[in-house]
Amino acid sequence: MQKQYELTIGKLKRTLPIIPITDTAAIASFVLLGDAELTRYAAKELAKRINIPFDYLVTLESKGIPLGPGIELDYPSSTILCVAKKREGLYEKSNRHWHAFNYH
Repeated sequence: MQKQYELTIGKLKRTLPIIPITDTAAIASFVLLGDAELTRYAAKELAKRINIPFDYLVTLESKGIPLGPGIELDYPSSTILCVAKKREGLYEKSNRHWHAFNYH
C-alpha cells in the first residue's frame, strides 16, 4: 500500500500520510491546523469565491476552525461561527475534542 499522498492546492504542495481505517481501506490524512501558509492561501482563495454579502459564515469540523478567521480577514464586518465535532473520527490520531465557538 502507498504510504504517502502528494496534495496540491494551487501553488502549494503537501505530503500526506496514508492512514488505514479498515483492513481494506485507507485515507490520506489532512490536518490544516498549524499550517499557517496553507490556511491563509486557502482562506484567500475561498474568500474570492464569496460573491454575495453575508452576515454569518458557519463552518464545520476542524478544517473550518482555521479557515474561519482566515476568511474573516477579508470580511472583517461579518461574523464567523465554527461548529466542531465532539468525538474523534476513525482516521484521526489525536484525542482533540472541539466545541462550537464564535470569532467575534
